[in-house]
Amino acid sequence: MRQPSSLFRPLCAALLAGGLAATAQATQITASGVSDVTVSLTGADTVGELQVDGVATRSYSDWWTNAVAVTHSTETVVQVAPTTTSSGLAYVYDVTTSTPSITQYSTLYDAYAANLTFKTTADATTATLSFTVTNSTSSDVSLYLQIATWGSYLAATGSFGALATPTMPSLYLNTTGTWSNVTSNTSLSDGAHFQTNGYASYTLAANGSLTFTVAVDDTSALVDPTNLWVSLTTQTYGHTYTVVPGLSTTTRTLVGAELLAAVPEPQTYALMGAGLLMLGGLARRRAAR
Repeated sequence: MRQPSSLFRPLCAALLAGGLAATAQATQITASGVSDVTVSLTGADTVGELQVDGVATRSYSDWWTNAVAVTHSTETVVQVAPTTTSSGLAYVYDVTTSTPSITQYSTLYDAYAANLTFKTTADATTATLSFTVTNSTSSDVSLYLQIATWGSYLAATGSFGALATPTMPSLYLNTTGTWSNVTSNTSLSDGAHFQTNGYASYTLAANGSLTFTVAVDDTSALVDPTNLWVSLTTQTYGHTYTVVPGLSTTTRTLVGAELLAAVPEPQTYALMGAGLLMLGGLARRRAAR
């Protein structure tokens, strides 16, 4: 089965891989104009902001940011200690300490996904899929809808004998009782397969409900769509973050050296003291005259 390109499919796939079981609820989806319809749904029966008649999945996304705190200092390390007769030597280092801090940001969003698979046929095909969503919160919720259909096609012979691409299926959406064409784009691969994607955005009022009916309309017998796929996701909510401190690392860089003065011998201190006493005595005698 060819999968539609979407920002949400990798997240849903990761969520399913984490242990959420796939659930089939064929009674929640109606299909008309297609023989031998089978229905497969992805997700699990959990409820967050969005409640869906069918299958809703509470999914999450997270990302990480790194912040590094850096401090600087100077460190003097004595390499050769001074003696009473010779000076010493000290090395001067520039010290940089880096302490990383990793912050994990997490958000929740609700998603609904359904994949309608129908019998391969050379005839023109029309298929519809309906589901209802209810906003269970007291605030408006933004919705993002993606619709996709894919399958195979046969190139037709054009007026000048060259092969021409036949008309691809159109996507339609009905939320108010009136059908509207969904702006879409189609990509072709290996000269035999196609995929058409359409997008739409909505704001669902607080405590409100909205029914989506999606259709794929194929008017060419040369085109054979095999799937109708929808994905509805909400805006993110439940933002949280966790700070994880890291280990500090220290780097020392030699920036210079300095001489340490020699340490005077004890008798040098004694001579200095005697000299000071003598000078003091002379000063008193002069003052007494």
